[in-house]
Amino acid sequence: MSKFPFPLSNYLNGLSPDQEIYRIFREPHFEELWLNQRLGFVRPSLWPDSYENFLLQGTVHVGGHTVGLSNLREAYYCQCWTIRAESASMWDRYAHDNTSVRVKTTASKLADVLYGMAYGRGSAKYVALNSFIGKVEYVKQTEIDAILADKAGRLQKLTDSSARGSATALMMKRDLFDDEKEVRAFYSVSSQHENVGSKPVLHGSVSEDFIEEVCFHPLYPIDGFKKKADHLRLNGVTAPITRSTLYDKPAGI
Repeated sequence: MSKFPFPLSNYLNGLSPDQEIYRIFREPHFEELWLNQRLGFVRPSLWPDSYENFLLQGTVHVGGHTVGLSNLREAYYCQCWTIRAESASMWDRYAHDNTSVRVKTTASKLADVLYGMAYGRGSAKYVALNSFIGKVEYVKQTEIDAILADKAGRLQKLTDSSARGSATALMMKRDLFDDEKEVRAFYSVSSQHENVGSKPVLHGSVSEDFIEEVCFHPLYPIDGFKKKADHLRLNGVTAPITRSTLYDKPAGI
């Protein structure tokens, strides 16, 4: 469970605080995690898929006027994880090279990072409105296209007093990617206190026990893995350190 008072209602789409989650890090980002003990959250508007964050793109109709949603869109920062422990497609899609590393933690520990981001910016009392974590909802592209065509209906989906409208919108993704079984953590900055959209990345601090497991790429050279694992242990990483056996030869070959 969370060490901080992160609202249980802000775990969306059936995500449990105790759920184990995984993320593949490129080597420089993994070093930032274990050495500097921080995570980078990026604006969803920077993601390459144009259907991402789709409800917050374009315009809506309000009182006969056309209104843009750029300020609302640029206020969100996100990091993506998965509930899949091992997947060849995930290694291929997100590893980029053979030096990447998969990290395991829990949803509650990631929620603690969100709470810490809110606390550090003086908005912890609004954490129920600015911080969410949940499972991605996968929908058909035709369903997304229908929502986009209905500008008035889109506004209704986005506006509510709990801020769940926009949070739920950020949890939707095309079902072409449903093999990813994605979990997303979102933090929203306040336009009154920060220059919204001016920073491509926001950082959040992690606890010393955030990393529960480290797994190196299945094609990471064995000798190099052993040296790297020793280096991590000597520098304070206490979590189990392994190398994926996904592509290892079967016994007897």
